[in-house]
Amino acid sequence: MVFPISPDVSQITITVHIGCVFTFTEVLMKKFAEAKGVDLSTLTFQFDGEELSLTETPADHDMEEGDCVDVTGY
Repeated sequence: MVFPISPDVSQITITVHIGCVFTFTEVLMKKFAEAKGVDLSTLTFQFDGEELSLTETPADHDMEEGDCVDVTGY
């Protein structure tokens, strides 16, 4: 997988194929924190108003391709 991320932009797009099995921390959260240059523990990730756990998968939230995750704390 390739994750083109620029720390100079306010919106970051990370494309993940939903059929892959991974936890949020393995891909999405770590890549976002790295791109912003912040510690992962300072960030909060939400989908449809629910906070995402580091151990959950996109399937746990019935996520589909094109869905957005909101991030606060950076």
